[in-house]
Amino acid sequence: MKTLHKKRIALTMLIVLILNLFFLNLSYTVHAADSVMVDKYGRINFTTTSTKATTGIKYKTVGFTITRSTSCSGSQCAPQNGTHGVVRVQQIDEIDNGDGTVTTYFQVPEASVSAALESAGLKDITYGGTIYLSSIFHVVRNNNEDHTDHVDLQSIKNAENWADPNGFRQYYDIPVSYTAKYEVTKIYRTSDGTEIKRGNVDNPNDPDKRWPVGEEINAKLDETVVFNGKTYSLIKSYIQSKHKPNDQDYVQTGTPSSNPKLAQRSFTTYLGGTNVIGVYREGANPVEAIYELEDGTRIKSVDIGEKSIGDPVSHTFEEKVSFQGKQNEIIRSYIIQNEFPNDKKFVQEKGDPNLLTRNTTVGKGGTKFVGVYKPLDGSGGGGGGSCTYEIGAPSKGNILSGSVLDPSANGVLKADDRGSEKFDVSKGIPTSEDLYANVFGKNYLFQNKWANMRGQVTYTVTVKKVYNKTWTIPAVPGNPGTPAKPMSKEVPVQKNVTVIRDYSYWQIDNLEVYKLKNATVKNYALGGYGETVTLNPNGYIAPTLVSDNKTAVEDHVQPQPCNMVDLGTETVSGGSSEPPTPQEDFQPVAEAEVKEVKVKNDHVVFNGTTIMNNAQVEKEAPRPGSIPEPQEIGQNVLYQSGYTVSKTLVNKANQPTTGKIYYDIIPGNINGGSNKEFAINGMNSVTVHTPVVIYAAISDDKAHNQKTVPAPNREATILDRPFTIYMPTSGQHRNILGYGDRDYAKYVRDKQVWFPFDVYSEDKSNFYPKNTWISIPVNQEATTFFMPVWVDEGIHDVLFRTIAENAPPNFTTQPEANLDLAHHVATDVVPVDVIGRVYDFHITDIADFNWESFFRKAKGSSVPTGNSFWVGDKEIDGAARIGANNYILPVRQGSNPLSGLQNIAVKTGYHFSATRYSISA
Repeated sequence: MKTLHKKRIALTMLIVLILNLFFLNLSYTVHAADSVMVDKYGRINFTTTSTKATTGIKYKTVGFTITRSTSCSGSQCAPQNGTHGVVRVQQIDEIDNGDGTVTTYFQVPEASVSAALESAGLKDITYGGTIYLSSIFHVVRNNNEDHTDHVDLQSIKNAENWADPNGFRQYYDIPVSYTAKYEVTKIYRTSDGTEIKRGNVDNPNDPDKRWPVGEEINAKLDETVVFNGKTYSLIKSYIQSKHKPNDQDYVQTGTPSSNPKLAQRSFTTYLGGTNVIGVYREGANPVEAIYELEDGTRIKSVDIGEKSIGDPVSHTFEEKVSFQGKQNEIIRSYIIQNEFPNDKKFVQEKGDPNLLTRNTTVGKGGTKFVGVYKPLDGSGGGGGGSCTYEIGAPSKGNILSGSVLDPSANGVLKADDRGSEKFDVSKGIPTSEDLYANVFGKNYLFQNKWANMRGQVTYTVTVKKVYNKTWTIPAVPGNPGTPAKPMSKEVPVQKNVTVIRDYSYWQIDNLEVYKLKNATVKNYALGGYGETVTLNPNGYIAPTLVSDNKTAVEDHVQPQPCNMVDLGTETVSGGSSEPPTPQEDFQPVAEAEVKEVKVKNDHVVFNGTTIMNNAQVEKEAPRPGSIPEPQEIGQNVLYQSGYTVSKTLVNKANQPTTGKIYYDIIPGNINGGSNKEFAINGMNSVTVHTPVVIYAAISDDKAHNQKTVPAPNREATILDRPFTIYMPTSGQHRNILGYGDRDYAKYVRDKQVWFPFDVYSEDKSNFYPKNTWISIPVNQEATTFFMPVWVDEGIHDVLFRTIAENAPPNFTTQPEANLDLAHHVATDVVPVDVIGRVYDFHITDIADFNWESFFRKAKGSSVPTGNSFWVGDKEIDGAARIGANNYILPVRQGSNPLSGLQNIAVKTGYHFSATRYSISA
């Protein structure tokens, strides 16, 4: 017989059904953006209060779309149809309010906010400006989150049958005042990248030294600093976003005296904060000699080098220089200290004894010697009428070349942490785990060609000499006769003598130097980052290049001035007749008059080392050196970790990794060159495989199994009793690095059990109809259910499955573990035997008159005493039976407790009354 009636069962099921239908139509809010603000650190903060541990269908805010202006029109809000940025929220705290609700605190980091503002066209936003936030929603069904982004109003309204779909409009076009303040940091570095010092720029209106975004700031850099006992001078400055530490914006170079903007910087604060970088060089006090005409036209300059302040320096000007085919003579010289560029010191005019050779000490920022020239009156092409020259066109001789334009790039995409990788990504890495990307290449690339230029300068030297010829006409005897007559005659001789002087110098035919820009790495496993990530250099010091290239021969070759040679007068004595005019060779004296030409190379300085020296020398300029071979960058230069494999990615095997490394040409290139990119070949593949296991079990209620022969290999479950299922998330998976026998809860989206019969929750508060997948909390290994009495007895299979977090809607399954990555769900089957019970059998009366007084209140009465002989002393579930009238079978001699009847047994042939209960279906 059944202890629960069908009417009661039907009523219970009806109530459960009505409650389920009612609650499914309710919509709860989980983490909706109730209060949104931007704090002074540039972070977005918001809080929400929601019902704790509710079931049903809910929605939650997972991020925001940021726009410059509103996006709602009519019945639609579509913030991502125009220029926009996107941020994702992060939970930072949660407080239980004690009233069935919880308040959750969320935040978006400043770096994410700033990047989104730039994407939204708000890079130039100023303090107090308005930005518009629109929520990005996910739907949560019975505590299972659907990771589909609903970014526009109609999408979320149509996602479910919400109780109040119009309520979503309040979460779009939320106006938020952007009130971020950021640090502005002055950073001093040497020219080789060594940091000297840093400090934040004081804001008199903010004790935290923070500046409102977009506010104009004036920052003064020190013109000189002392570092390690040495004096360094400012040679370069630039502005930089704290989020882009390799950029150099608004570069200024020179000296503070010649370029006031070098030390006094004015700018507006960047999103995220600003660095003001000053680059300093030891002894950066350049000394040079400048040759110029009276109108300021530069004839040439001579680099004397960089000196320390107070060093003695000297320069001797040439008395005459050639410029544009004319000979010019010096008429004035003076000295300028670069600290005071308009103050001409120690002026010497033509005729002063110190006009040519000038001496001084080096001042702050350097020193200039200035010589002023004017053309000689009537001067011809190069040297006046008495000595002229012509520079012959050079011919190109030897070429010295060097080139490293292949970065030999290589790289890896592996599992964090580098050096102790948790997974062999070529075999498998789960979603939610992190990758690092590491790329290697040369620290710079270059190509150069140095050409040796050779030629001659042809001088025409006028040599003159006067020959005073003397002789005596003999006397003529006779009468009257003539006496001897001395004779003399001056014969001027002038010859133009050709003198050749060779020259040789080196000129830049081609020069290209490239600095490392960044690298990109692409792989399916980086799908959460658009499949491609960019590695910006960290701690990288770019090469420096200074070059000066001149193509005109006059810029390299300087003929030395010469003069007409006057050999004076030579007396040539004859006899009695005029002697012949001597035919003298003037070549030696002309050769002696003409000095070697002065020459100089182009100028190349690489990383502070002079490769091609432009110092002026005689006849043959020095052979240039070579640009050093580049070295491979360090392991931390192009390295970034923490790239999470998105759980939106389904399993895929052997996904190829590709990449590119980029180099930018730096200033100073000559005759060619452009930014370059190179493929990174041979990178390792990545297999995405999210592992799940299910090794399920069900408790065996042996103690309450009344079968004489229990079913083999089946767990006993008893009607009207609880039973426990076990769904651990740990167990054996593939024998590869990071997998094996361990707990895989991290990767589980849901784990579920399926009963082919109805069940209740342990406390009977929830009813689950048969053939329904029931979700079990991932971190809960054991769950107890209650077996209703109406379940059919017999053999049943209980199904289990564990669903990976990256499982697609049309997933496939594999028993116990998804060893084959084509499957995203692990399954298990546990057979059970559903068993009823017979219980509480007891004898309530015996027809033998010797037992009448024991079972009835009086002889001849039908009113029972309540005494019974029970089958045992325990109730159905093993608890001790309570009551004085409980006696234990069998009924035998000695069972009757009445006086005089203790030794009476029941005679054969008498009938008896008994009662039993049963649980069965």
